[in-house]
Amino acid sequence: MKTKGFSLIELMVSIVILTILSAAGVNIFYRSIRGTSQLELRKSLDDRSRLILSVVGRFVREGKVVSLDGILKENCVTNTSQTGSSLVIKALDNIETTLYITNGKMSSASANGSIVINPDPTFTLTTVDATPFFTWYCSSGISDRILFNFRANSISDSGEPTATKDYSTDLILRN
Repeated sequence: MKTKGFSLIELMVSIVILTILSAAGVNIFYRSIRGTSQLELRKSLDDRSRLILSVVGRFVREGKVVSLDGILKENCVTNTSQTGSSLVIKALDNIETTLYITNGKMSSASANGSIVINPDPTFTLTTVDATPFFTWYCSSGISDRILFNFRANSISDSGEPTATKDYSTDLILRN
């Protein structure tokens, strides 16, 4: 005698197959969502880092370096290079501005006041492998250069870095 329908074994096999396919689908969906958020995080990190590079570049190109960590041009020429994390630049209007990095934040200070260039607490700057932020290459008779290196970190709510990337720019001074 033939009956119409599925046996219990056929139903169980089909349920197991559907469960496996559903789990795979959920896993793919979760990965795509997570990948998109990582992509957005890296884009935000790049945008903020480009802002920092742009600000430093503008100050250096439109001004003249006075000192790096208190070392003046005369002493730098003697050593041919100087490293540090506090760069003093004199602008065309003779206002001196200090660019410095403390507690992961880059700030600018002058007689007109002080501002934090990257105030977002989820974005910090650190040194790259203990290399100072600024390196000032100076020799008499040729244009000076400032090499600016930093590691940008995107910080989660728990304080752990979620994305990091190293940035560097080499700026030629007008001296």
